[in-house]
Amino acid sequence: MTGFENQLKTDLERGLFLLLEIKTRCITTIHELNNVFVGLLRDNPAASELDWVEPLRLSILELAGTGTEFFSVHDYVESIERRYKGTVLLFGDRQVIGLSAFTADELKAPHMQWVKELDRKVHGYREMFPDLNDSGAVTMAKYSTLKELSDQELYELYKEFSSHECPYNTSMNFSSWVEWYEGSKAYFDGEGNVIPELSKQMLKTLTAWKDQSLEENKYWLCRNYEIHPSHEKIITPWIIESRKSMGSDKAA
Repeated sequence: MTGFENQLKTDLERGLFLLLEIKTRCITTIHELNNVFVGLLRDNPAASELDWVEPLRLSILELAGTGTEFFSVHDYVESIERRYKGTVLLFGDRQVIGLSAFTADELKAPHMQWVKELDRKVHGYREMFPDLNDSGAVTMAKYSTLKELSDQELYELYKEFSSHECPYNTSMNFSSWVEWYEGSKAYFDGEGNVIPELSKQMLKTLTAWKDQSLEENKYWLCRNYEIHPSHEKIITPWIIESRKSMGSDKAA
């Protein structure tokens, strides 16, 4: 996950950007870097209509030509993020440098519009959630979703993920945590009920496990169907009612 995604408004754009990220990940020369962009434009005609592709290529080539080791799209975007933050890591209430780290001409460039959107979101989150420091606001602002995820949901996910009690923050990043939530959210309707299709599937699975305890049922269903921890409070009542309908009274 990089902040650049904030200026990608369609699945097509995201797919092309992801392709650039992946294909430039292991290259070591300017020639290889340039060939990746040439290949993208050749194989994906729609890419030539995106105003950020060519400026991004030129900026990375320019940076790579200075003798740095920034040959990948991901490394380049991270270098811009570091300029914005002013430091590799933000501690406590230390504030970001922000847009003042860039010239007016830089901020006008088509491939730099994500920085302005990132900044807008950082300040918005700080105002919306007073207990959030700049580090947390940047982490939240970097995540841009094409799905319907409210600011409040994103904030609650960040607080849960950044908690010392969260067992997942050492094995995945915040982006993966949110994407897991978004996928899991699709299993439930607007009123918090398990959608019929999933309910039917899980009931078959639960029937095979009816002799297990409630906690065992919850653990394995959540694992098998990739249900996010935030949705356990929804799935638990469903399991309890389903167990009753099957006549399972094994203690939790």
